[in-house]
Amino acid sequence: MIDKQTHISNIYDNLQLLADLGCCMTSLFVATEEGYQVLATAQPATAAILAPARSVGDFAVVRDEEINACFSKGALQKGKRLQRVKDAVSFSTHAYPIGLSETYAVIARDIPAIIYDCLGPMEDAFIGAAVALNEFLGTRILSYKDTDRPFSTTRSAGDGICILDDFGNVNYSSPNLAGILRKAQGAIAETLYGIKGLPEEEIELIADLLKDKKCVAGDVQVGDRVHYRRFVPFVQGGIILVEDVSRHRAHERELRVKEATIREMHHRVKNNLQSIESLLRIQMRRSQNDSVRAALTEATMRIEAMAVVHEMLSVSEDEHVYIAQMARTVADRVRLSMTGVYGGEFSIGVHGDAGRMDAHSASSLAIALTEMLQNAIEHGFEGQPEGRIEVMFRRTAREIEVSITDNGRGLPEDFSLDGTQSIGLTLIKAMIEDDLGAALEYGSSKAGGALFRIVIPASDGVSDSEGGGEV
Repeated sequence: MIDKQTHISNIYDNLQLLADLGCCMTSLFVATEEGYQVLATAQPATAAILAPARSVGDFAVVRDEEINACFSKGALQKGKRLQRVKDAVSFSTHAYPIGLSETYAVIARDIPAIIYDCLGPMEDAFIGAAVALNEFLGTRILSYKDTDRPFSTTRSAGDGICILDDFGNVNYSSPNLAGILRKAQGAIAETLYGIKGLPEEEIELIADLLKDKKCVAGDVQVGDRVHYRRFVPFVQGGIILVEDVSRHRAHERELRVKEATIREMHHRVKNNLQSIESLLRIQMRRSQNDSVRAALTEATMRIEAMAVVHEMLSVSEDEHVYIAQMARTVADRVRLSMTGVYGGEFSIGVHGDAGRMDAHSASSLAIALTEMLQNAIEHGFEGQPEGRIEVMFRRTAREIEVSITDNGRGLPEDFSLDGTQSIGLTLIKAMIEDDLGAALEYGSSKAGGALFRIVIPASDGVSDSEGGGEV
């Protein structure tokens, strides 16, 4: 028993294939309480065809005689009358019923009269294939051989097509297929078993599919060529669609190699940064000078911030990192490092959705964030046994807003980033204003501590969501 919704969905997914093979506008009507409604339409992508303007959501009207009769009688209706659209294009409608015991959907083919005036062997074969596929879909679902999952595909203008009968005889083969097989040092024969350029196991598989009425899709290596082939069954026979994807697959392989190389590069950079960081920590532990130890601590955290970004990039596929995830990692490492130096109980919360950011911008933001968190703990919480820092992200279509607040002592009255001699504050200003092209504001938080607000222009449309957290 075929599930009605699954059946309709399967036709919906294959409607473009029906339109492209049939060289005409193809619409899917479903029966509703209000009437017979258009669920989907498809114009042939392989040819410019003028057709009546059916739109999704429209209902069949009185003049749609074939569609109404198809629903009521549950039988194929071939319109013999010619109708006209405002562009003076004449067409006829063929309506195919969908369903076994009841007709719950109809496929309507609006065929321009001009098609019959310019039919060649290729168009005639393709339209015949569309008719055969319509008949198959009337009572069956296209499904994969191995999994029985619903199958769908489309036809491109460059596809080679071979139409077979139930015995494997080649009823038609397109010129494109001849060209594709010729490049693979193959040729078309009168039967499936004589076709050269298709591996024997593929021929045997398709022969079985003709019996089982199942579908397959996948790449086939033919000599030095790669063919993406699909088999779609009819009630009698079936169709093979073949696309030469050799160049496309080679390009995909090149991209995968490049991506792997870039990820490995980021991994090695991260390892090198961690090695430098370890050397600085060794030097820091051996130093007896508090100023030197503080300077080395700051240097290690800056290096660690860059290492965090490269670590994330080593597992990223597109040179972008999740901003809030990066911020949580940076915050956790700053907290651990600063607690080890200054003692006390400090917590840092990271909240909000910021999406993703490119590698260069993420590195600049990570360094700036490290400096801000470090300054809050070192100066804002000086003399305090505990402190709380909140990092809040908010992203809109135009900007990313980052707010860093704490409940510490607050900023000095004469605080300014302009003309500062502090390396850390100079870095903050340079990373935010110069590298990120962002605006930086600062003042007092509601808790009486410091407030820094960064507004970064959103330079791309990436809007992946992610959550915040607590460290």
